Amino acid sequence: MADDRQIWEDGRASLYQTLSKSLRLTDDQLTEFVDLWQPKEFAKGEPIIRTGQYERHFHFVLDGVMRMLYNSPEGDEY
Repeated sequence: MADDRQIWEDGRASLYQTLSKSLRLTDDQLTEFVDLWQPKEFAKGEPIIRTGQYERHFHFVLDGVMRMLYNSPEGDEY
């Protein structure tokens, strides 16, 4: 669990840095915004969203790799 906590703390710092470069917010506003983010783990191969679903969250990968695929109308996966 300590490793997960460290990944999350490092991730919060990385998220703060990334957003501070593109958003015009005060330090307090940016801190408040970053504090709203919550960690969520996904198992390898577990979909985050499926074709036809609407995503209501932003994702920021802290550790690992996220693969994005497109399914054609014919059912081919790209």
